[in-house]
Amino acid sequence: MEKREIELAVIDANTLTCIGMKSLLHDLLPEVQVRCFRSFSELMQDTPFAFVHYFVSGNIYFSQVNFFRQLGHRVVLLVQGVEQARALGVPVLDVSQDEHSLIQQVLRLRQLGGHHGERRADESFHGPCFPHVRRHDADALRQPDLSPREIEVLVLMVKGLINKEIAEQLHISPTTVITHRRNIQEKTGLRSLSALTVYAILNEYVKVGEV
Repeated sequence: MEKREIELAVIDANTLTCIGMKSLLHDLLPEVQVRCFRSFSELMQDTPFAFVHYFVSGNIYFSQVNFFRQLGHRVVLLVQGVEQARALGVPVLDVSQDEHSLIQQVLRLRQLGGHHGERRADESFHGPCFPHVRRHDADALRQPDLSPREIEVLVLMVKGLINKEIAEQLHISPTTVITHRRNIQEKTGLRSLSALTVYAILNEYVKVGEV
């Protein structure tokens, strides 16, 4: 039987939010297809019930609340500001944060197993955000083939240190740090710092609170 492709929907009239969420979700789940819709009508003209999860702006959610409520915790609201997020009582992402903080919040949502339905042993993302995405879909970010020194460099990278600071802390030259960074990127196939941060957390090189 042909494997069904996992799809996520981002529904937001703000083009920058759509682009940013699509990039972030691709970093988290490289094998998952992310599709963007600028309006509710665009979604309805497509395949409205075909997506594993729906990342939807607050305005669109509340204008079509009956539709989204029937999807339960497959819906994650994209909100502006912590106070709004606290008041809604449903899974949310505060998109007013910087990229680093937004990644942390997504990863925290991933770790909230058991709050909204039964947790299953073979699930990688088992919280309200990704309950149906199984472990093998995150395996593209699980490639523990880095050398001990490369892991040390990676950890310091995702903690925000620049090349000179990494070199000083590890007692190596900045040129060597650059070489290690290039090797890390080539081995993992990941180029952005956000993707490498996710990789480091998934492989337990760092904890969410450390980055």
